[in-house]
Amino acid sequence: MIMQIDVEIIQTQFEVSQAQSERNQRASYRYVNQDCEILIGHDSGFDHIAFQVTTGQTDWVSRTSSLDVRGHSISGFNEIWESGAYIIRYPFVNRSEMQQFVVEVIEGIDYSDPIQSSEIIIERWIQIWRNQEPLGREQQMGLFGELSVLEKLISAKNADVVENWTGPEGATHDFEFAPRHIEVKTTGFSEPVLKISSFNQLRPCNPPLFLVMVQLEIGSGRTLPSLVAQIRRTTSSNTTAERLFEMRLERARYNDDHAIRYLTEYGEPRFRFIQIDESVDVLHEDRLDNPVRGLVDLKWSLDSSTLSFEEIEENFWSV
Repeated sequence: MIMQIDVEIIQTQFEVSQAQSERNQRASYRYVNQDCEILIGHDSGFDHIAFQVTTGQTDWVSRTSSLDVRGHSISGFNEIWESGAYIIRYPFVNRSEMQQFVVEVIEGIDYSDPIQSSEIIIERWIQIWRNQEPLGREQQMGLFGELSVLEKLISAKNADVVENWTGPEGATHDFEFAPRHIEVKTTGFSEPVLKISSFNQLRPCNPPLFLVMVQLEIGSGRTLPSLVAQIRRTTSSNTTAERLFEMRLERARYNDDHAIRYLTEYGEPRFRFIQIDESVDVLHEDRLDNPVRGLVDLKWSLDSSTLSFEEIEENFWSV
């Protein structure tokens, strides 16, 4: 089930629940909306998200230093909630920082298995929270390259293509469309070496795979935060794209709090591409005569000068 959640309404619901809980000295819950069998609430300094599920009562289990889960009954609604609920809580002082997490949990829960589906979301966010250090110089440059491609795709199509920016979701390729996949690699001009992050990332596939090389030069131009701001303006009129962009940014480890550290300016990017098929001399498992049984994955570097990259025409972006 996928639903669109109004973030401001959610925040208001938490605030009302908190006020009522503090006044009555007990837990206070309310439905997210009339069409949603999810409760949000507050108790003893913690915001709660609760799902109907038949489960025994358990103690709080810490998933992180500030996120706990448990099974428990909730009274005051109906017998279903009294028979069991799965509750996620975090300190209310983290409410603004947890906003995107709450939205994803509510929008992404699978009602047929709320415990397992919420655990998948929690695990993904644990990885995000563990990676909250500022991006290094190479990571900044890589994200700038991906966002430059996203900007081109939005300009050629519309903001809906944010959904096709799949790299931050852990997909094999950075952009996945029905007619083609696009893998973006960013490098400089002097040493155009491309870092390939997995063994089969450049394995020919169906739909066709296009490797896009974005070459950047440090100099007068745009910073990473200014590019992010431009795409935000572009997606601001499309609520779905706007929300997706923020979620993808977070998973790409971009944090506005670190923007002051990202002052490097990049000149106008140069975009070139090559279609990856069986004739292209790159590494993947199909190139091995004798597969290595113990090989799990492999990161490697590619000298781009060995491949016949072509300049990208504007119609390339109209996927």
